[in-house]
Amino acid sequence: MIRYVYLLLITIGLAQDISQVPVTFYLGNTAEASLDSNQALYYHVELCTAGVAKRQYASLQLYDSENPSFNTTSKPYVVAQVSVCYNRFDAQCVIAANYKWGVQVEAVPNISWPVADNETDYYIRVMGQNKASEFSMELSFVEEENTAAFPWTSILPFNTNGQSTPKTLSMIQYWKYEALQSVANEDEKVFALGYCTQDGSTIDEVDISLSTMPSTIDFSLVQTALQSVANEDEKVFALGYCTQDGSTIDEVDISLSTMPSTIDFSLVQTWACPQTVDVGSCTASSSQTSGWYNFRVASFILLRCPDEGTKTTKNGLWVKVRGYGANSNGMNYFYLYATAG
Repeated sequence: MIRYVYLLLITIGLAQDISQVPVTFYLGNTAEASLDSNQALYYHVELCTAGVAKRQYASLQLYDSENPSFNTTSKPYVVAQVSVCYNRFDAQCVIAANYKWGVQVEAVPNISWPVADNETDYYIRVMGQNKASEFSMELSFVEEENTAAFPWTSILPFNTNGQSTPKTLSMIQYWKYEALQSVANEDEKVFALGYCTQDGSTIDEVDISLSTMPSTIDFSLVQTALQSVANEDEKVFALGYCTQDGSTIDEVDISLSTMPSTIDFSLVQTWACPQTVDVGSCTASSSQTSGWYNFRVASFILLRCPDEGTKTTKNGLWVKVRGYGANSNGMNYFYLYATAG
């Protein structure tokens, strides 16, 4: 089955017109969902204000490529419970589940629930049903509820309230948007990115990717088309470059993003500063010494933001985007993604 994913971005109207970007927690790779409850996987997520970014709901998406729609009759699927208590998964602690236990189990791949002000940690446990299978999982924060989560209905199929020897896995985090963004030519747009420390571990680099909307006729420096690949299938691309006046390159940075295709002539430029710098002082020129910059004007840009000297990502980032395109309305449309380096 071919799956296309369309990502939206929600902009919060704040003073200084800053768009706060929530984090998305993910596994980083696929994992195996075992049928043995003793082999259930346990994950821990620490919440923080910067990561939730004032979104009202948490959204958990479970991916099983053998059964994307979670047909529970005979195909493999995964069940998950979300608890706010350490190593407790009873009715008093579980706030959300993706299944309703019964003679005929009901299960869905995506659930959401309101984020309470006093919630600081989520504990998620997962196991397989019908057949062990590879799965992936993402936890994000959104403004509107999608599929409502099931309440706790049973300790089954996990059989136990928790682990006898608790071992929880941390999830990785990155940033993605839920709607197409725009910026006028010669104007700037500001984004605030922050992350949540996980089990005492911090990150020392944030890599930011900007991509405009692909076009069949394009005045951009990069031209592309929407690609597709089936679940469990592969697609191969060959990249090469031409040596210029004897000069070679020693690094290629590759970014993948999922997006719709339309006609667009957007060009953008970006730079970033630590949030220890006043947002008004984060200018293109100052970013050369107190922040990070990539002054290329293009339809695709990758900006690396490593911790260097006094420059750190640990307090969050201001990311500014400036438009330089050729759309007749003077606007430039783009998607912004970022990941921990």
